[in-house]
Parts: sequence; C-alpha cells; structure tokens
Amino acid sequence: MILLRAGLDLRGLQQELNKLLLLVGDRASIRAQDVEVIFTDRGQGWIFDLTRAIAGRDAVAALAELARLMAQGEHPLKLLGTIASEVRRLLAARQLIERELRGRWKRAMTYAQFQQSVLGQGTPLLTRNPYADYMCFQRADDFSLGELHSHMESIYEADIRLKSSGNAPRLVMERMILGMCLGGHKRRAPLRRRREI
Repeated sequence: MILLRAGLDLRGLQQELNKLLLLVGDRASIRAQDVEVIFTDRGQGWIFDLTRAIAGRDAVAALAELARLMAQGEHPLKLLGTIASEVRRLLAARQLIERELRGRWKRAMTYAQFQQSVLGQGTPLLTRNPYADYMCFQRADDFSLGELHSHMESIYEADIRLKSSGNAPRLVMERMILGMCLGGHKRRAPLRRRREI
C-alpha cells in the first residue's frame, strides 16, 4: 500500500515513512488506516483503494472512490478495466483454491505458511509479488465462483453500456459497483433464468 501510494519520488517516500513512524510510535504494527492518514496518493494507490472497497463489499467507500476518480478526470473505461483485472485475479485465485490448492490453502494461514505450503518454489501464481498473491487469496476466499462469474458478467454489461450512446458513464459505473457490493450472484440469478425461458 505504501509503495502504491508513494509513487517514484524516493525523497518523498522517506519523508512520509518518517511521519508514519512518528504516528505509529511504540505500537507493534502499522495498519492500513495509518498509511491512508499519512500518505497522499502520489502513485497508483487509487487502484488499491477502489478495488479494495469493491472486494470488501463496501459500497459507500467504493462509490466515494469512484466519484473522486471521475472528478479527477479518470476515464470510466480505464476504471472499468482496473476493476475487471482485479475480478479476474480473484476468479483465478478462487479457482485455484477450489481445485489445485484444495487442502493446501487455509484462510487463517500466515504469510510464512502461505509461502511454504502454497508457493513452495516461491514463484507467485497470480501477480509478480508473493505477498500480493497472499492478499489476493485472502480476498478471493470471501467470494464464491458464482459471485465472481456474476461480477464478470456485470463488467461486460457495463462495458457495453459505456460504449453505447445515451448512457451516463457515472451512473453505469455506480450501478455496476452497487450490484457487485450489495447484490452478488443471488441478485443476478433471476436474470439468467429469464434468458433461458
């Protein structure tokens, strides 16, 4: 999270780390909230904030991030692509959990246990970073395959709406995010049944 928010300015990173350590003081750990308080978003941290809110089913935070990003001029299709990439990673992780890693992955395992039991050789399975893989598996464990497939369908539908005329981009994105955060695959089941009739 620090690296995502810090950008490429090493001097700025050092200053922000010093402030973070002063904030934390004698505490044994640094929380995500601490990083959010200290580090302004100079890098691509918005990716983490938006996708984390959606993966956490936090509709309020996800919509706030969407509003902030669109106000800053981020294109809806770029945001949609970012969300799609995260859902694809979660889907790949969930499939691994249910198939190849059945019995080896446990949600309560520590990062060290994950490295030993799941990664073995130390080569990441989903990302370029073993710790990012660990966090992705943690997030994926909160979803069923059905929910993630439903989210991919929602993304596809939003993509079509964004590329057709007459649709307000922000409303399309908000509707998709609300469906992902609040609806899950249960909301979409009636739609599938209607199509089959």
